[in-house]
Order: sequence, then C-alpha cells, then structure tokens
Amino acid sequence: MSRSRGSDLRRIIAGLQLPAAPVHALVVQRPVLAIAIRGEIGRQVTAEAFERALKLADDPAIIEVSIDSPGGSVAVERRISALIRTERERGRHVRTVARGVCASSAIMIFGEGTERFASRSCKFLIHSCALSAMEAVKPIQGHRVTSHVLAGAAQMLREIDEENALRLAARTGLPIERFRREASTETAINARTAQALGLVHRITD
Repeated sequence: MSRSRGSDLRRIIAGLQLPAAPVHALVVQRPVLAIAIRGEIGRQVTAEAFERALKLADDPAIIEVSIDSPGGSVAVERRISALIRTERERGRHVRTVARGVCASSAIMIFGEGTERFASRSCKFLIHSCALSAMEAVKPIQGHRVTSHVLAGAAQMLREIDEENALRLAARTGLPIERFRREASTETAINARTAQALGLVHRITD
C-alpha cells in the first residue's frame, strides 16, 4: 500500500463516530426493514443484535442493511452473513448500502446483498485477514510462540483469505484470482472501482 493511501484510510477509520447503538433497526414503511451497522464488527456490532433487529418486522418484503464499518471479527461477520443468506433463501430482497467506510470483514457482509448500493464518497478495502480479526489469537496467548504455532496460525489465515476470495467471486461473477490480487494490495478503493469489480451495483449521492 502506498504511504499516502494507507494514511488516508487510517484517518478515515480513526475519524469514525461510533454511536451508542451500533446496530439499529427501523421499519421505514410496512414492507421495508432498515438496519444500520456502525462501528467495529464483534465489538460495537454483534450477531445477536443483528438477529434481534431482523425480528422487529413481520415478513418484510425488503431488508435494507446500511454499513459504515472498518471491519472486525471474522467469526461475527460469518454469523451475520449467514443470517442475511437465510433471509435471501426465504425470498426476501436484501439491499446493502455502504456509506463512509466499508472495509475488511464489513465488505463480506456488504457482498451478501441482493442489490448493493454505495455512496459516492465511500471507501472500500479488501485485504488479507489478520490475527487480530480471528479467534486464532486465543490459543497463542499463554503459549510460547514457536515457528510451529505461527505456521498453524498462518495456515488458518490463508484459508480465511481463500474462502473470502471465493465468496466475493461467487457474488460478483469475477474470477477468484481478481480478488486474491486485490486482497494482496492492502489498498483502499473508491466506489467507482468497487463498481467495476462487481461489488457495487449502483452509486448514490
């Protein structure tokens, strides 16, 4: 990542205002359930809160998930993404909307949308998984960090990276190699570039 682009993204993430209720749901109109995700996944945003939000409306025709998040826990992302897939399988239309920052594991949630919108100013980041985002950190704590331990953690990280690339390729129709390459750059992209990747269907003001 270039120094300037990396600094820009860190400033964006550092400047996020995390509200007291990072997962908030509102029935905008009877058939529409709007859910807002704000903050770090796994800390400010939990799968339990997201699941509760889904239950606030009876049989909504449309579920709109607005995302402004720097990412976070892989395990929590997978649970939220699985909840969204279940709603799609039930025939519900899920619209994901990226605003501000949509980075790391937040992109995986965004990608689960039936249709995917992004604000023109939104910054996206597809990158490789880090130990801080996964539960592999816990077995390492309290143990001598040997080459064997690190090799095992590295293998888990590679498996997560490959699964993420497969999921994004499946949702966009692009070759998996395109997302492997994008993850290796550690470079933030704008909404227009995300649209070219097939992640974003429509850019809004």
